[in-house]
Amino acid sequence: MTISGSADLHPSLEVVAGGNGTNRIHVHETGLARTYNITVADLWKYPHDSLNLFNPCGFSSSSITFASPIGLAVLQGYFDPNNFTRGKALTLYNTGIAYLCNSVTSIYPVAYYLFSPSSNSAQPIDSHGDPLGNQSMTIDFLASGYWTGGYGAGPPGPAQFHPFVGTFTVVAADEWGAVAISHFSIILPSTTGTVP
Repeated sequence: MTISGSADLHPSLEVVAGGNGTNRIHVHETGLARTYNITVADLWKYPHDSLNLFNPCGFSSSSITFASPIGLAVLQGYFDPNNFTRGKALTLYNTGIAYLCNSVTSIYPVAYYLFSPSSNSAQPIDSHGDPLGNQSMTIDFLASGYWTGGYGAGPPGPAQFHPFVGTFTVVAADEWGAVAISHFSIILPSTTGTVP
């Protein structure tokens, strides 16, 4: 299901079994029928800082780091358009590793994106009219579970991996206020009645 935003764009979302206990999550910003500029917005329907918890370093183009205009979150449980903002995003990257992230950021903020038709990228343009490289409008992610805890033994405790078991909601959102929601469930086979 999709909640429309304020632009002609909206994220498409697909969740399929990836084999060996994984799920492939594919998000693509769609609606790009022609070349046009679209001004940045801050109309996130799900908290932006909780999106893209599969990437500890954020998105970058060359040596410039900036926020992505699209994102995804995996929530434990079943949520719908009326209550998905109550769900807590799960961390999908290994929290037991110390990441060295690129700290170079753009001097000027992104003012708008130049979209091309039938393309999986857009070109961010800063407030001085300078291009900042290309930004992918696609997220393609393979996941089999989520992480709790952190690097080292201090609070909140050592990193621990949890395979997906139960029902989960995937939220794809863009900064123009559009949202797509999908669900998946993983049920472990029953061992009741089996003989060792």
